[in-house]
Amino acid sequence: MQEELQKIFQIPGSLKVRKMEEVGGKTIIHCTVRKQRIACKHCGGKTTGYDFKTNHKRHTVVGGKTVWLYITKRRVQCKSCRRVFVEPIEEVSRSHLTNHMIQQIQEKARGQDYTTVAREMGVGCATVCRKVWDLPVSKFKTPKKTN
Repeated sequence: MQEELQKIFQIPGSLKVRKMEEVGGKTIIHCTVRKQRIACKHCGGKTTGYDFKTNHKRHTVVGGKTVWLYITKRRVQCKSCRRVFVEPIEEVSRSHLTNHMIQQIQEKARGQDYTTVAREMGVGCATVCRKVWDLPVSKFKTPKKTN
C-alpha cells in the first residue's frame, strides 16, 4: 500500500511512507528517510543517532484538500568532530513546500492570474510570485489582461 501511495502522490523515492490519515480539510502522509548510514557533512566521519525531528511540508492539492508530508528526519552526531546536524534529503526543498508543489505552482501560473493560482493551491500570492521568479525568463509567458 505504501508503494501505491508513493506513486499516486508522487512522493520522492528517498522517502518511505509509514501511514496516511485525514484530519479536517487536509491529508497527512507520514514519511521517514530510507537512507541507513549518514556520513558527517563537515568531516566525512561516522555518525550515531542523536534525536528525531519532524518537518511539515505542503506537497500538493487533490480534490480541494491539501496533502502534507510529515517527514521524520534523524538528528545525528559525528563521532570524530562531535557536531550535530539533521539528516539531509536531496529531493525535497528546504522551504515549507516540496519540489512537487513548487513545480505545480509554476505550471499553473503560466496561464493564470497569480491570485487565482494562490487560491487554488492554498498559498499566498507573494509565494506564487517568488516561485515564478525562480523560473528562467525564456520559459515563462505572462498572461495578457482581458477587459
